[in-house]
Amino acid sequence: MAKRDQRISELEAKLRELKSEATRQKVRQRVVDARKERTKDTRRKILLGAWLMRQLERGEFSREALMGALQSYLERDEDRALFDLPPRPAAPAHSASHGTAADSAVPSGIGAPAGRSR
Repeated sequence: MAKRDQRISELEAKLRELKSEATRQKVRQRVVDARKERTKDTRRKILLGAWLMRQLERGEFSREALMGALQSYLERDEDRALFDLPPRPAAPAHSASHGTAADSAVPSGIGAPAGRSR
């Protein structure tokens, strides 16, 4: 009987070990999947940026419309500097309008061919 109890204990320990390893594998897989998704997202952004830059070069997209959209979209001064935009003025501490639909509105000229915006 003692031998059987010892065997049961050994098997339960092995089961706990296997479950723990399965959990670690699931976590590793989630990390790998998240990394792949970030890579795909970055690639999409690069391709979209390249496409937009080509549209600007061809005159098929209004630079003014793009700059207007970036002016309202970009919040971090480091990001704004990349596009030669001035820093945003400091928002009043009591302002509750952060994140509203009006803050993220896209100018009406976005997407219109050059010369047809507004």
